[in-house]
Amino acid sequence: MSEARYWNGVSDAWQATDRDHLWRGLSDALHLRLLRAWGLLPARGVVLKTDLFDEAATGRLGRALAAQASPLLGMDLSLRTVQAAARQAPQAALLVADVRALPLASGSVNTIISNSTLDHLSDVAQIHAALVELARVLADEGTLLVTLDNPQHPLLWLRQRLPWKVLHGLGLVPYRLGPTLSLAELSAACRSAGLTVAQTGAIVHGPRVLAVQVGRLLHRVGVRASPAYERAFAAWEGLARWPTRLATGRFVAVLALKAPAGLPREA
Repeated sequence: MSEARYWNGVSDAWQATDRDHLWRGLSDALHLRLLRAWGLLPARGVVLKTDLFDEAATGRLGRALAAQASPLLGMDLSLRTVQAAARQAPQAALLVADVRALPLASGSVNTIISNSTLDHLSDVAQIHAALVELARVLADEGTLLVTLDNPQHPLLWLRQRLPWKVLHGLGLVPYRLGPTLSLAELSAACRSAGLTVAQTGAIVHGPRVLAVQVGRLLHRVGVRASPAYERAFAAWEGLARWPTRLATGRFVAVLALKAPAGLPREA
């Protein structure tokens, strides 16, 4: 309950200012690029999204997923976030739930999108437990996309080693963050949960601090949408093809598949 109260407060504070609307829209656009590149759009069958902060902010990602899903399920630990998301994505069926104990039947979901959800849990063991739970509700031949903060990114590496109160006081970290896994560790955790890793990568390569500050400046002058802003920062995604991608990508990403019962799974 204390976790839920905390995230309710975060949601209320964000809704009160909405100053990062452009940055959140850019984040949605970059995630949508990944979904298209990995064949997850259009999303079909039952789709579950494990974090509704995107939908509470802009609704753009949820609307794209809901276009052909049947249906789109969304869940978040925070009631306030769910309520805000319901206004942005009224076509989705939204739940207040914990990713570590989903109120869903085993094998009932065709696609799961879990973007930067598990890196808010309190320890690595809970990340592993959540992946097992996601694998449980995933249908045979279903797909899971999971992204986590990239611990090999220099700024994120430093952030993990500085006191949260200091970073929060300076305005560099807006909410609590938990431990995370490297790309290799995340891939191994998906395999341990009984899934087969099909794709891996890193996304959001542009400088987040600059993107946030430019977005806030535009917000102050009344700009709510800016294709030029998105194009400028999306151009940095070309770094995903470089050998240095794990030094520049803010998030690591894994696409994992659930093999039908009785078939061998990846070792």
